[in-house]
Amino acid sequence: MERERLRPWIRLDKDLYKILKVKAMEADTDLESFLGELLDLGYGARYGV
Repeated sequence: MERERLRPWIRLDKDLYKILKVKAMEADTDLESFLGELLDLGYGARYGV
């Protein structure tokens, strides 16, 4: 299975990478910032922050 690398600790399936890249473009931001926002939202939802 092919994977795209953003940072050493972020590995994404190629199809997921394409989807997230489009969503980041729709949000008018770069992919790493978009992923950071998603991680922050997930952390906030999990821990009530």
